[in-house]
Amino acid sequence: MSEPLFAGIDAGGTSTRCLIADRDGHVRGIGQGGPGNSLLRGEDTALRSLTNAVETAVRGAEAQELQHLHIAAAGTVVPRGSERLARMVTAGNDAPAALIGALVEAPGAIVIAGTGSACCGQDVEGRIVVEGGWGPLAGDEGSGYAIGREALRLMARAMDGRESDGPLLAAMRERLDPRDRAAFQAAVYSPPLPRENVAAIADLVAQAARAGDHAARDILRQAGRDLAWAVADLLGHLDLLAREALVVPRGGAWQAGQAMLVPFKRALSRRAPRARVVSARFPPMAGALLLAYRHAGIRLDARLLDTLERDLAARGVA
Repeated sequence: MSEPLFAGIDAGGTSTRCLIADRDGHVRGIGQGGPGNSLLRGEDTALRSLTNAVETAVRGAEAQELQHLHIAAAGTVVPRGSERLARMVTAGNDAPAALIGALVEAPGAIVIAGTGSACCGQDVEGRIVVEGGWGPLAGDEGSGYAIGREALRLMARAMDGRESDGPLLAAMRERLDPRDRAAFQAAVYSPPLPRENVAAIADLVAQAARAGDHAARDILRQAGRDLAWAVADLLGHLDLLAREALVVPRGGAWQAGQAMLVPFKRALSRRAPRARVVSARFPPMAGALLLAYRHAGIRLDARLLDTLERDLAARGVA
């Protein structure tokens, strides 16, 4: 009889990752697929992405079947058919998996800023609360999408003659080629720029900020503050504002670096003076795996966690 294997999937808005390990935390396989958000990309695309991620991970593990799979999905909804990916499948929002991966069982919060944004925290008793994660129309403050949207607004003001040129506007012109009002409107709306393309503009903002562009720095400063206010509200709901709490920034938008992180820390310290910003211990797909262990009744002891951490480091996974 083959050994039981467990898996976690981080199904994000742009990519999906699957991690397979045995019951002791030894990594057996890692796989990847495309967008896994059913709400934004449709069930067919999401199921195909989840299936590809599992199949490539299973091939790496040389396994036939998974004992328990936990799917951590952006948008919470998982596509029909995903229940066939393992003997037992559980699912939930991606934020708790990212939180468990980042902090395991320590009180604190993770503030995710990728294509979208969300906060998730746990109190001293392990109670988990999620805030944000409402998508591009109702939320996503401080996200790559929000940063890209502000850059587009800057470009629109420049087209009206209300903004001075700088590194960011030069990069935006090269990306969008807005020769005139009609060309800019067509680039943005005909068809509408996909959410991922808007979020990708955040890279231009980060580059311009490093080049000294004041408008770019203002955009990133506001993004950092927005995220700090969100996570401070969450810590208040968890009764952690006056207690020691770990806070982990996670997601691609944070690659903007100090221009976003410094105002985030300053704004957070005003509301939660004992909060401490730290790095995540595990990536979100490992957090999903830890939830699979929990659902299967496996205790997250130090030996399992250390083994998992060592194996992931050996594979260059952070």
